[in-house]
Amino acid sequence: MRLNQALKRSKTSFKLEKMKKTSLLLGGIIVLLITSSGYALEISGGSIYTKFELSGKIKSEGTDIDMEKDLGMEDEESWGGFFEIDGKRHHLLASLSTQKFEGSKILEAPFEFRNKTYPASTRVDSKIEYNLYELQYHYDLLDIENRILGFSLASLFKVSVYEIDANIKDSSFGYDETYQETLFVPTIGFLIRTNLTKFLNLTAQASTIEYSGDSYTEYKAFLEISPIESIGLGIGYEGRKVDYAEKLDLIDIESKGAFAQLRFLYKF
Repeated sequence: MRLNQALKRSKTSFKLEKMKKTSLLLGGIIVLLITSSGYALEISGGSIYTKFELSGKIKSEGTDIDMEKDLGMEDEESWGGFFEIDGKRHHLLASLSTQKFEGSKILEAPFEFRNKTYPASTRVDSKIEYNLYELQYHYDLLDIENRILGFSLASLFKVSVYEIDANIKDSSFGYDETYQETLFVPTIGFLIRTNLTKFLNLTAQASTIEYSGDSYTEYKAFLEISPIESIGLGIGYEGRKVDYAEKLDLIDIESKGAFAQLRFLYKF
């Protein structure tokens, strides 16, 4: 049994590493296309502050566990960063963020996690943490170039890599069980951007994928104001929903909430 699990992890790690290399290769090709296109380039980067709530269920060799009802997960704040290259109709965005949710609650009903039974009326401390790596490319299918009331519609391709770590601890019985999973998620979708005024623009995007009963969907909308050309201040709302199941494991969770970002822009 342990050998089979080790072989499974080895195969999964190999596939994931291959997918990561493929993503880096595609990203490099896109960067090369953008930089060699002859278009004027814009490079920007900055930081993102988020406050998300987590809901849904997880399962690992046991019963379904509700994030809020069973574990008492609370809203959490976090920081992330991003880097973007824009060349006329081509746009490449890379970002990194970390989310950590924690909860502590006296169980109203027993549940099972990693083949351990956590009885009712005992206090459990739980944590779900994930690193999220994202690489997004979108191409403007329609671009009405007007600094005031401009509009663009783009097709979008995105790769998201989740490194998930879930831990449930019960000090009364000495249980301290951890479930780890890495998910590689490619999605396709669209992006719409419009200039409301010379200094204010609105961006909205959505992407999704569904395969063999598993699905992933994400969405985002934000307003960005540029008091000066080289700085952008944005506020918005975004959400991500993962529905993944494999034999004895289940990840059916949604994280959503508000965010604020600060962007620094340089034009060549």
